[in-house]
Amino acid sequence: MSSNTNFYHVDAFTTQPFTGNPAGVMFLDSKDQFGDDELLHKIATELNMPATAFLLYKSSGDGSIAYEIKWFSAIRRIPICGHGTLAASHVVFQQNPNVTLIEYDAGPAGPLQASRTADNSVQLDFPAAYLVGMGDIGEALKSDVDLAKILASALNDDVHFEYIGR
Repeated sequence: MSSNTNFYHVDAFTTQPFTGNPAGVMFLDSKDQFGDDELLHKIATELNMPATAFLLYKSSGDGSIAYEIKWFSAIRRIPICGHGTLAASHVVFQQNPNVTLIEYDAGPAGPLQASRTADNSVQLDFPAAYLVGMGDIGEALKSDVDLAKILASALNDDVHFEYIGR
């Protein structure tokens, strides 16, 4: 990683400092860096933000720019992250005043888009999620149902589930 890699701390969902949802944004120099999940996780752990978005430039066109994007927390890679994408989009739009559309290749999460609106805010377009009916979750927890297994089956993915409460 070059010694002049820029890191940005962005408070998403707010216009006031020290409020909102903090996220880190870092632009990477190479595919090797972007592909090194161990390195990205170490950086995110060191930054200790709720999420850090890592971007790798792909291309640009008339009013648009494209990046690959990944998100990490101090704990693990995050499959998709709204406030991390919003933070990254804010930085990209600030650096590129003529860009009105950002296209992200988010790997397994699919393609994502961010648009600059007329009032200079950011509008995100994420893939539709499938809703999963959970019924009475309280009763399921009382009857020793393996909720993590149910969620993993319903979402067709690995699920980290931690129940905190009574």
